[in-house]
Amino acid sequence: MSVSLPRRWGSDVPTPADQFEVKRRALIREAGKAFSKLGYHNASLTDVAKALNVTKTALYYYVKDKNEILLECHNIALDLGDQALKEANAEPRSAFEKIRLYVFRYMQMINSELGNYAVLTEPVTSLRAPERETILKRRRNHDKILRQWVREAIEAGDIAPGEPALIVAFMMGTINYIPTWFRPDGKVSGDEVARSFTVLISQALQGPIPVRNV
Repeated sequence: MSVSLPRRWGSDVPTPADQFEVKRRALIREAGKAFSKLGYHNASLTDVAKALNVTKTALYYYVKDKNEILLECHNIALDLGDQALKEANAEPRSAFEKIRLYVFRYMQMINSELGNYAVLTEPVTSLRAPERETILKRRRNHDKILRQWVREAIEAGDIAPGEPALIVAFMMGTINYIPTWFRPDGKVSGDEVARSFTVLISQALQGPIPVRNV
């Protein structure tokens, strides 16, 4: 009589490396929030460890220095942006609808995943040169796609004519400023912020509203 052996879990079981990365990303998220409260340049790793209620030794197990935390904070935000781009481009839709979906999903994920993450407003010039160029390259690739969608939306007559680079700068500046004031435990939810700002940005892109005589 043959005995059937249980199937191996294989890739369904997280490897030690996977578990390490999950813990590291969680710690970096919390460290980013600590920087937001204390100020990146004012906070030391000792301050961050205290805010996270871990030892400095434990912190060094996952990151080398403050620069690495800031780098990964920007990478996490860009990962979310890439995911929003992918979702917006997943199905046939107009360029304007791609922009609207991207704006909504990116804000939704930023508010959900990162919450109070004002450290993202820290200039990339605070990073060391190699890491700074890595982030700037990812941003340029991101902006290139958005600018193309803006051009297509202008040609289709769905948004008002304008310089694509300025339009994208307006959108991203609006979105990236949200973590400086948004609070996950506040009166307004992250989804509500995402919906409201998507409407406001869409209206702004479609052109000026005529001013009525009072």
